[in-house]
Amino acid sequence: MISDIWDCKAINDIVYSIEGKHIQLFEQYSCAVVRKEFAKDVKLMHRGYYCPSLISDVISGNVERGKIVKEKSTKGKIDFIYGFNALNQLITIEGNSSKEFIMRDKNKEIGIMFNDFGIEGISECIYDDNKLQMYAYYDYLAHEGVLNCELERYTYLPEKLIVDLSFYSCPNNKLISNDRYVFEIKDGYLCNYSVINANKDKKYNVMIKRSIQ
Repeated sequence: MISDIWDCKAINDIVYSIEGKHIQLFEQYSCAVVRKEFAKDVKLMHRGYYCPSLISDVISGNVERGKIVKEKSTKGKIDFIYGFNALNQLITIEGNSSKEFIMRDKNKEIGIMFNDFGIEGISECIYDDNKLQMYAYYDYLAHEGVLNCELERYTYLPEKLIVDLSFYSCPNNKLISNDRYVFEIKDGYLCNYSVINANKDKKYNVMIKRSIQ
């Protein structure tokens, strides 16, 4: 069962329920893939081009998510292979050193990322009317469980997008840091934004064209 709000124990329980079965589950999801896309020149770690975060690349110096190519090519390195089902939903991701499959339950999704040594990360997304409300990424270590969490909470206003970005240490859910990003919206796209926390209140420019409609 996918949790309504983030919680280390709830995520650990999900992982414990499938640990040892994750390879089999990935293969099952792979059987439902009807088309694939390929990405190269990816700078972001989680899912690359299809990272769920609306702001991660923007606030990391406007780094590139990479670009999609329809077919494998001998020119350039392929960073990710994305598998889509008949509903055009992204369900599998294959990276150079890890794989991921995405489980869905109504407006929620859980991504399970693993490598040759086992499960290494979990992502959690909650949507409302197809708009991202929460995105969390959990670092995971076998026999220890969730180590930490990076959490984004989204608030949509008519001409603004507010994102609260928090880092937590698990399993005690201790808050390590919290920043608020306030984006201005123009013609449906992110433009300038401010970062607000206890130490700073600065304004930055958005160099990436990002629609939030």
